[in-house]
Amino acid sequence: MKSVHTVLAAALACLLLPACTGSSPEEEAGKIITQKGGSKSEITALSKKGLPHLKKVLESKSSVARMAAISALGELKGDAEATKLLIEITKKQDYNEPYYADIALGHQGAPEAKDVIVGAYKSPNARLRAAACAATAELGDKSLYPYLNRALYDKDTQVRETARMVKMRFKIRD
Repeated sequence: MKSVHTVLAAALACLLLPACTGSSPEEEAGKIITQKGGSKSEITALSKKGLPHLKKVLESKSSVARMAAISALGELKGDAEATKLLIEITKKQDYNEPYYADIALGHQGAPEAKDVIVGAYKSPNARLRAAACAATAELGDKSLYPYLNRALYDKDTQVRETARMVKMRFKIRD
């Protein structure tokens, strides 16, 4: 089974290559990943195509392409329109897109991110609480660390593990 990151990287590669036609983004870009390895650089390249392009990708039928565009919006630091789009996405009922939007907002560093992240910590959905942990590290706002510490004792294993890994990887101390 492919990881979410592998599939996301595959879709990104296809979005960046005009020659991707006929095959699904995952199939076409799978060839590129084995040659180049999908990475953050592909997200950055997608973000450089600009907000109008990302808006078009957000309308795609492919959920993987939409998630790639959401991640790319996080690269548009200081772009109020990108921030507004990300905040709108965090309110969707589908939990995959809000998951990526929470993390992208944290990465973007927008002042509005803090309230969105706090809301995600309070969500009944474990996936969004896990996203809040990652978004806290991306944002780097120490006032969110108490929420991250509480997530270590969340009722959901995924949330607890994400909080633990985030603290360890980003060397966040109490």
